Amino acid sequence: MVDNRQTPSNEIPAASVEDRAAEFWYSLNESWKKNQGAWLTAIVLLASAAGAWSFWTWRNSDAQEKAHRLVGRAYVNLDNGRADSAVALFEKVLTDYTGMEVAKAALQLGDFNYSKGDYAKALTKFERARSEGKGFPLLEGGALRGVAASQIQLKKYAEAEAALKSLLSSYQKLTGDAQARATETEPQDLVPGLSQAMWQLVLVQEKLGHADDASRTAEALSKLYPSSREAGEAVRWLSMAGKEI
Repeated sequence: MVDNRQTPSNEIPAASVEDRAAEFWYSLNESWKKNQGAWLTAIVLLASAAGAWSFWTWRNSDAQEKAHRLVGRAYVNLDNGRADSAVALFEKVLTDYTGMEVAKAALQLGDFNYSKGDYAKALTKFERARSEGKGFPLLEGGALRGVAASQIQLKKYAEAEAALKSLLSSYQKLTGDAQARATETEPQDLVPGLSQAMWQLVLVQEKLGHADDASRTAEALSKLYPSSREAGEAVRWLSMAGKEI
């Protein structure tokens, strides 16, 4: 007798559009955490390198000198695993002072609150860092990244789009010109990590229902940062949307 039963398939079902979208958002969040951490490390190095300059510039300003020393003590506490003591010092800087040292402290506090899942408080700290860090690209750029990431978590997509556009318009200088790139004469971005910001913008614009804007952003991302992980994600996203580059 012939057995007409179907042989079970070992093939893994293709992921649904919803599953793939969720995967994109998960990878976005993980990418932000890793790259924001690298950004903050760069800021700590900047703070150390700028230490002598800061002291020389502010030697006649008692308040700024005190803020500078408090931030230094907070970084030492962080390095020694004393996070609570560091947070207390950073908070004191925010309460008592203004300026670049406040931007550094607020950025660290924003990252701390973000890592704890308190996105509303993180947003407040990142906005303070943005305000106090004006004129310092690494500080203001890091703050804008934090503002956008917090707004995304709070589902404030229109506000996140505005923050990301502000970041890119202020600090993105790459043109994608092949000849300029080949001769190493292409202008360079003023801050690192803008491929991640562009990928965030693609997904935020998708959430807002701005499909054409999202497609343009994805295409620009693949052109400006072709070797980045985010460019690969953008190409996948465009394929899912039925578009070809």
